[in-house]
Amino acid sequence: MKNNTFKFFLAILGFVFGFSSNVAAQYGAPPSKFRIKGYVLSEKENTPLKNIKLNINKKGTTYKKSLTSNNTGEFTFNIYDYEIGDTLFITALDIDGDTNGSFQQKDTIINIKNKDLIKINDHYLDGENKAPFSIHLKSEAIKPKSQKKTDNK
Repeated sequence: MKNNTFKFFLAILGFVFGFSSNVAAQYGAPPSKFRIKGYVLSEKENTPLKNIKLNINKKGTTYKKSLTSNNTGEFTFNIYDYEIGDTLFITALDIDGDTNGSFQQKDTIINIKNKDLIKINDHYLDGENKAPFSIHLKSEAIKPKSQKKTDNK
């Protein structure tokens, strides 16, 4: 009887801690992560552009992510479950109107290459672009406001 009670107690204890613990799974390979860092700059003045929306898509998948450049024009994002040779498409859009000027949309392509992988946190599958890259946006032509005709009578 004591043996069954002890087994029952251990089973309940294991059940409670098994579902309430923050212990990560210890099975399988660690997830891979690739960090992309860059800046959005004006092409003419080479100054940082804030509030530029960046849409990221991975070729051949349904992966989509959107983010916005910060006050220094910087953006950073992580992509998980990548493979060497994956292609990322980044579209930069000026979404704040004339607040920081008006800029044209620009598409940029990034290919994840083996040389970009580095050892981060003892995981060889983690990587990042070694030098932040820049996306330079061209200013849109400013359209003159229409002049209202007035009659001077």
